[in-house]
Amino acid sequence: MGPLAGPGYTIIHNDLHVNNMMYQYDKVTNAVTDCRLIDFQMSVYGLPALDIVTILLVCTEKPMRDLHWDSLLQGYHQELLATLSAAGCSEPEKLFPWTLLQDQLKIAAPYGLCMTPVYHYGLYSDAETVEEMRQMMADISSGGQCNMTIKVTPALKTRLEGLVQDVADRGWLPTVEELESRLAAYAQEKTSA
Repeated sequence: MGPLAGPGYTIIHNDLHVNNMMYQYDKVTNAVTDCRLIDFQMSVYGLPALDIVTILLVCTEKPMRDLHWDSLLQGYHQELLATLSAAGCSEPEKLFPWTLLQDQLKIAAPYGLCMTPVYHYGLYSDAETVEEMRQMMADISSGGQCNMTIKVTPALKTRLEGLVQDVADRGWLPTVEELESRLAAYAQEKTSA
């Protein structure tokens, strides 16, 4: 399987947010009739749950999650099983059971907590801040460090409070010991590779 691989790993988008989706609308009702993903240059082999937490935790607000979280996850899982079956998998539920998705979401949830401020900050920024973010990304790409100060707006504060509450309510908020264990395992895998 290679480093950082495990059950359920696959090729993921790795930047799955609303700005990387194109929508088609019905001209009469204005309802969404189709959606296409774009911007695949960050695709990697990884946990599908990373894409899920990006689109469902980072890009949504608590009221929407309160109303639709379970149906969205169940819909995702059913579509995944149908796709695996169509691809020739005779027992898709054994390959990617509901419990595996739940385990992956617990692992991926801290990523959503970390990405929400960055995403929100970038999405609602003025031209000067966007230029600062571009420079920071260029610095990171050339081996530099991330030196970014995120201004906590009332909207960001509300979004983070709802996100932390949802992650905690689902039992996905890791303890310090769990995080240290994950970091140690990651460092071990990196040195073994």
